[in-house]
Amino acid sequence: MSAISIEEAYEKWGDELIGYATAIAGHTDAADIVSDAFSGLLRNGLSDRAGWNGAVEPPAYLFRCVLNAAKTAGRATGRRRQRELRVSAWGGAPAATPESLLADPAVSRAADALSPQQRAVVYLTYWDDMTPRRVAETLDISVGSVKRHLARGRSTLRKALT
Repeated sequence: MSAISIEEAYEKWGDELIGYATAIAGHTDAADIVSDAFSGLLRNGLSDRAGWNGAVEPPAYLFRCVLNAAKTAGRATGRRRQRELRVSAWGGAPAATPESLLADPAVSRAADALSPQQRAVVYLTYWDDMTPRRVAETLDISVGSVKRHLARGRSTLRKALT
């Protein structure tokens, strides 16, 4: 595949990546997560060492970058929520949660119970209609891992929503 610039990659796959990030991390953080993923590529200088120019499948590489950025953002959000809960317990203002902004908080809570990897697999399988093999290629994991994450994700969602 010929070399493609970061700007061209964003124009070509940006909307798809934002949809993917929305499924993983929610609509409020999706654009920031994609932006962080592309910023990381720029910070690394786009050299072969950074992986971009040597990527065999640039879209798969970008999906993986977005997943990693979502994991990082999720850890930061978790730490922030813990701080907010501590402040709330000390008599401060009640902690605001993103779930309060969503139309169906039960679904949001159920999705929050999934790991970022499970959310990614569920999204790619059901919204992008990918086969387990294609999901595995996109996320750079084994087909067995895809099936395991999908089964665990469905089980978690089933328990939370019934």
